[in-house]
Amino acid sequence: MEIRKPASPFLASVAYFPERYGARLVKLASAMAGGETVPLAVYTDHAVLDQENVDVLYPGERDSGASTDRRSDRTHARKD
Repeated sequence: MEIRKPASPFLASVAYFPERYGARLVKLASAMAGGETVPLAVYTDHAVLDQENVDVLYPGERDSGASTDRRSDRTHARKD
């Protein structure tokens, strides 16, 4: 992941955790199917992702070779 590189020009990105959507939606759908009252709107958590917290928010991806590089999903700035 580019943001893990010490000399990376990427300062930060927005982590929107799409890998968590499924479990939350199944829980919501189950509640709806069971006749429970559910909120009118359900939001997902987001976090600023930077070199300080990338290994906390995405542990285990450092050495796995997993590619999570989605340039179109990044909010970034270049260091001058």
